[in-house]
Amino acid sequence: MDHTKERIVTLLHDLLRQRPAGLSEYELLVRLKDRQVPLAEELDFSDRLALFRAHFLLFHHLYHLRDRLERQGLETLDIHCLQIKLRPRQPPRDVLPDRPDQLGRYYRDLSHLEEITAAGLEAMFVRFQDRCADFEQRPQCLKILGLS
Repeated sequence: MDHTKERIVTLLHDLLRQRPAGLSEYELLVRLKDRQVPLAEELDFSDRLALFRAHFLLFHHLYHLRDRLERQGLETLDIHCLQIKLRPRQPPRDVLPDRPDQLGRYYRDLSHLEEITAAGLEAMFVRFQDRCADFEQRPQCLKILGLS
């Protein structure tokens, strides 16, 4: 890991240690912006593409932090835009293995960030809105099928 990435990962770990209840993505981005961290220092909440880039870089570093914590074996990191939180690592249970970490794979690969354009980002938003609309219709679909 290069020096800048290591510095950001260490700072993220420190910030999350200070807040055991966790932080939202927004709170974390604001704290990084206040510290003039490269991924958030010029954060513009009115520019969708700039905001996505900051989001992507934050999650890229969070997944690298999670990897480091997993290797150390003492704690892990829950990563979600509404809450990013350190927690003690639980011993493995006799259960089915976790699904492959598709989000982690996406955010670890910086080529996804390099390839995104304003048009590509807009297409992602449209797909997301379509999926939300499908989810809103779920109760009606379950009722038709006679399911709860």
